[in-house]
Amino acid sequence: MRIAIAVLVLLLHIVALRLSLVAGISVPAFESQRKSLVVINLPSVVSAPNPVRINAPINLHAVAIELSLPIVDYPEDAPLVESAVGTVRRRQVLIPFRAPRPDPSMPIDLATFAARTGLPKGQSAAVILAVDVLADGATGDVTIETSSGNVAIDQLAIDYARALRWLAGIIEDQNRTVRVRLPVRFEVKG
Repeated sequence: MRIAIAVLVLLLHIVALRLSLVAGISVPAFESQRKSLVVINLPSVVSAPNPVRINAPINLHAVAIELSLPIVDYPEDAPLVESAVGTVRRRQVLIPFRAPRPDPSMPIDLATFAARTGLPKGQSAAVILAVDVLADGATGDVTIETSSGNVAIDQLAIDYARALRWLAGIIEDQNRTVRVRLPVRFEVKG
Protein backbone atom coordinates (compact mmCIF):
# COMPACT_ATOMS: atom_id res chain seq x y z
CA MET A 1 0.00 0.00 0.00
CA ARG A 2 2.81 2.42 0.84
CA ILE A 3 4.58 1.55 -2.40
CA ALA A 4 1.42 2.27 -4.40
CA ILE A 5 1.03 5.67 -2.70
CA ALA A 6 4.70 6.49 -3.32
CA VAL A 7 4.38 5.55 -7.01
CA LEU A 8 1.23 7.68 -7.31
CA VAL A 9 2.95 10.69 -5.74
CA LEU A 10 5.99 10.20 -8.00
CA LEU A 11 3.75 10.08 -11.09
CA LEU A 12 1.99 13.26 -9.98
CA HIS A 13 5.38 14.96 -9.57
CA ILE A 14 6.44 13.89 -13.07
CA VAL A 15 3.16 15.06 -14.64
CA ALA A 16 3.42 18.40 -12.87
CA LEU A 17 7.04 18.80 -13.99
CA ARG A 18 6.16 18.03 -17.62
CA LEU A 19 3.21 20.41 -17.55
CA SER A 20 5.33 23.22 -16.19
CA LEU A 21 8.24 22.59 -18.61
CA VAL A 22 6.45 21.83 -21.87
CA ALA A 23 3.21 23.76 -21.80
CA GLY A 24 4.38 26.59 -19.64
CA ILE A 25 1.37 26.25 -17.35
CA SER A 26 1.26 25.77 -13.65
CA VAL A 27 -0.59 23.04 -11.82
CA PRO A 28 -4.07 24.26 -10.86
CA ALA A 29 -4.89 24.34 -7.21
CA PHE A 30 -7.91 25.73 -5.44
CA GLU A 31 -7.43 27.69 -2.24
CA SER A 32 -9.82 25.44 -0.33
CA GLN A 33 -8.11 22.19 -1.38
CA ARG A 34 -4.41 22.97 -1.18
CA LYS A 35 -2.10 23.46 1.71
CA SER A 36 0.86 24.87 -0.20
CA LEU A 37 1.94 25.30 -3.80
CA VAL A 38 5.36 26.37 -4.95
CA VAL A 39 5.31 28.14 -8.31
CA ILE A 40 8.62 28.03 -10.12
CA ASN A 41 9.22 30.35 -13.07
CA LEU A 42 11.20 28.34 -15.58
CA PRO A 43 12.45 29.69 -18.92
CA SER A 44 10.39 28.56 -21.89
CA VAL A 45 11.75 25.61 -23.83
CA VAL A 46 13.16 26.49 -27.25
CA SER A 47 13.90 23.72 -29.71
CA ALA A 48 17.49 23.84 -30.90
CA PRO A 49 18.81 22.26 -34.10
CA ASN A 50 21.24 20.19 -32.05
CA PRO A 51 19.64 18.80 -28.90
CA VAL A 52 21.55 19.53 -25.75
CA ARG A 53 21.99 16.65 -23.29
CA ILE A 54 22.23 17.56 -19.62
CA ASN A 55 23.77 14.92 -17.37
CA ALA A 56 22.23 16.16 -14.16
CA PRO A 57 19.60 14.45 -12.04
CA ILE A 58 16.13 15.95 -12.11
CA ASN A 59 15.08 17.28 -8.74
CA LEU A 60 11.50 16.12 -8.38
CA HIS A 61 11.18 18.09 -5.17
CA ALA A 62 11.44 21.34 -7.13
CA VAL A 63 7.72 21.21 -7.84
CA ALA A 64 5.93 20.69 -4.57
CA ILE A 65 2.47 19.23 -4.71
CA GLU A 66 0.91 18.39 -1.43
CA LEU A 67 -2.11 16.12 -1.52
CA SER A 68 -4.72 16.75 1.08
CA LEU A 69 -7.75 14.66 1.90
CA PRO A 70 -11.06 16.42 2.35
CA ILE A 71 -12.03 16.99 5.95
CA VAL A 72 -15.51 15.71 6.69
CA ASP A 73 -17.36 17.25 9.59
CA TYR A 74 -20.07 14.93 10.83
CA PRO A 75 -23.25 16.69 11.89
CA GLU A 76 -24.42 16.38 15.45
CA ASP A 77 -27.44 14.32 14.35
CA ALA A 78 -25.30 11.73 12.51
CA PRO A 79 -26.48 8.15 13.03
CA LEU A 80 -24.79 6.37 15.91
CA VAL A 81 -23.62 2.77 15.77
CA GLU A 82 -23.57 0.52 18.82
CA SER A 83 -20.55 -1.77 18.94
CA ALA A 84 -18.58 -3.86 21.41
CA VAL A 85 -16.30 -0.92 22.20
CA GLY A 86 -19.12 1.55 22.81
CA THR A 87 -21.06 4.14 20.87
CA VAL A 88 -19.14 5.55 17.91
CA ARG A 89 -20.03 7.75 14.97
CA ARG A 90 -20.43 5.96 11.65
CA ARG A 91 -17.22 5.59 9.60
CA GLN A 92 -15.01 6.54 12.52
CA VAL A 93 -11.74 4.63 12.53
CA LEU A 94 -10.88 3.09 15.90
CA ILE A 95 -7.21 2.41 16.52
CA PRO A 96 -6.55 0.07 19.43
CA PHE A 97 -4.01 1.21 21.98
CA ARG A 98 -1.52 -1.39 23.06
CA ALA A 99 0.65 -0.27 25.93
CA PRO A 100 4.26 -1.44 25.68
CA ARG A 101 5.22 -4.05 28.19
CA PRO A 102 8.00 -3.04 30.54
CA ASP A 103 11.16 -5.07 30.52
CA PRO A 104 10.71 -7.83 33.12
CA SER A 105 14.37 -7.91 34.02
CA MET A 106 16.55 -5.20 35.44
CA PRO A 107 20.03 -5.75 34.01
CA ILE A 108 22.55 -4.32 36.42
CA ASP A 109 26.25 -4.51 35.80
CA LEU A 110 27.89 -6.71 38.42
CA ALA A 111 30.58 -4.24 39.46
CA THR A 112 28.10 -1.37 39.65
CA PHE A 113 25.65 -3.40 41.70
CA ALA A 114 28.32 -4.56 44.15
CA ALA A 115 29.68 -1.03 44.54
CA ARG A 116 26.23 0.50 45.13
CA THR A 117 24.97 -2.10 47.56
CA GLY A 118 28.15 -3.21 49.25
CA LEU A 119 27.12 -6.82 48.62
CA PRO A 120 30.21 -9.00 48.11
CA LYS A 121 30.42 -11.61 45.35
CA GLY A 122 28.65 -14.85 46.08
CA GLN A 123 26.32 -13.25 48.62
CA SER A 124 22.58 -12.79 48.32
CA ALA A 125 19.92 -10.61 49.91
CA ALA A 126 16.14 -10.85 49.94
CA VAL A 127 13.42 -8.26 50.42
CA ILE A 128 9.73 -9.02 50.89
CA LEU A 129 7.46 -6.25 49.64
CA ALA A 130 3.74 -5.61 50.07
CA VAL A 131 2.47 -4.27 46.73
CA ASP A 132 -0.99 -2.84 46.04
CA VAL A 133 -2.11 -3.83 42.53
CA LEU A 134 -4.71 -1.34 41.32
CA ALA A 135 -7.85 -2.28 39.36
CA ASP A 136 -6.22 -1.26 36.05
CA GLY A 137 -3.08 -3.36 36.65
CA ALA A 138 -0.80 -0.51 37.69
CA THR A 139 1.37 -0.68 40.79
CA GLY A 140 0.00 1.30 43.71
CA ASP A 141 1.57 1.63 47.16
CA VAL A 142 4.76 -0.39 47.82
CA THR A 143 5.90 -1.06 51.39
CA ILE A 144 8.67 -3.23 52.84
CA GLU A 145 7.49 -6.17 54.95
CA THR A 146 10.93 -7.69 55.49
CA SER A 147 14.07 -5.64 54.89
CA SER A 148 17.37 -6.99 53.63
CA GLY A 149 19.22 -4.77 56.09
CA ASN A 150 20.70 -2.71 53.26
CA VAL A 151 18.97 0.55 52.27
CA ALA A 152 20.28 0.47 48.68
CA ILE A 153 19.00 -3.07 48.08
CA ASP A 154 15.63 -2.21 49.61
CA GLN A 155 15.33 0.82 47.32
CA LEU A 156 16.26 -1.27 44.25
CA ALA A 157 13.51 -3.74 45.16
CA ILE A 158 10.95 -0.93 45.54
CA ASP A 159 11.98 0.59 42.18
CA TYR A 160 11.65 -2.83 40.54
CA ALA A 161 8.16 -3.37 41.98
CA ARG A 162 6.98 0.07 40.83
CA ALA A 163 8.13 -0.66 37.26
CA LEU A 164 6.03 -3.84 37.01
CA ARG A 165 2.70 -4.03 35.20
CA TRP A 166 0.23 -6.56 36.63
CA LEU A 167 -2.89 -8.40 35.56
CA ALA A 168 -5.71 -6.88 37.57
CA GLY A 169 -7.13 -8.87 40.47
CA ILE A 170 -10.65 -10.15 39.77
CA ILE A 171 -12.92 -10.56 42.77
CA GLU A 172 -16.62 -11.36 42.23
CA ASP A 173 -16.26 -10.73 38.46
CA GLN A 174 -14.93 -7.19 38.98
CA ASN A 175 -11.45 -5.71 38.85
CA ARG A 176 -10.41 -4.76 42.36
CA THR A 177 -7.35 -3.39 44.11
CA VAL A 178 -5.51 -6.25 45.78
CA ARG A 179 -2.43 -6.49 48.01
CA VAL A 180 0.31 -8.92 46.97
CA ARG A 181 3.41 -10.13 48.81
CA LEU A 182 6.37 -9.96 46.42
CA PRO A 183 9.68 -11.56 47.40
CA VAL A 184 12.66 -10.01 45.58
CA ARG A 185 16.00 -11.80 45.78
CA PHE A 186 19.33 -10.26 44.83
CA GLU A 187 22.35 -12.46 44.25
CA VAL A 188 25.82 -11.43 43.12
CA LYS A 189 27.37 -14.29 41.17
CA GLY A 190 31.00 -14.41 40.48
